[in-house]
Amino acid sequence: MDSFILVNAYKQVADRDGIIIFEKRQASGLHNFDEFIHAIQNLKMISFDYVRHWEKTINRKVVEPYALKEFRNRWYLFAVDTQKSSLELRIFGLDRITNLEIHRAQFSKQEFAIENMFVNSFGIVSTLDIEPTIIELSFDTAQRKFVKSLPIHHSQKILIDDEKDFKIQLELVPTYDFYQELATHAERIIKIEPLKVKEEYVNFLKKGIQNLS
Repeated sequence: MDSFILVNAYKQVADRDGIIIFEKRQASGLHNFDEFIHAIQNLKMISFDYVRHWEKTINRKVVEPYALKEFRNRWYLFAVDTQKSSLELRIFGLDRITNLEIHRAQFSKQEFAIENMFVNSFGIVSTLDIEPTIIELSFDTAQRKFVKSLPIHHSQKILIDDEKDFKIQLELVPTYDFYQELATHAERIIKIEPLKVKEEYVNFLKKGIQNLS
């Protein structure tokens, strides 16, 4: 935790002498990171103003915080919204949170298997209780070192790795985030199985092309 705070603080320093070059594009919302950690560890209720990207209305939330998760350089809070009737975990983007307040009141912690919520996921969407799909992807062999050095998903297995073919297997629930990831490899993907996943991916690409026309 200390290392995380120090690294993010160091990113803000103007004079780095060119030794460490960080990504210039930084997600917002990390200025309250240590307060979130404090609230989670001490079971403290918190409240904040929250606005979704597709809405203009600001909502004041009172929640029980449980965990933080990072995805693609953005951080998300998992919390129980006390204003909702169902006591289930909801996801709040840190970049959409303002006016954070830590309450004196504590809450009784429920047992949530948060890791299990994402074991078959790619990204921030929970796929708990959804049967995963076995997906096989064949790549241009020039891409194999990249895919091997940075696996697409923790379930990744190498099926074929020779001079003619490079094929991997994934076991996950295909979601919008997953198809976004595949799009980053678009020029190098040769084959996708099963057919349903291939068709959904092709439709994903077509929608993007149509938006540009």
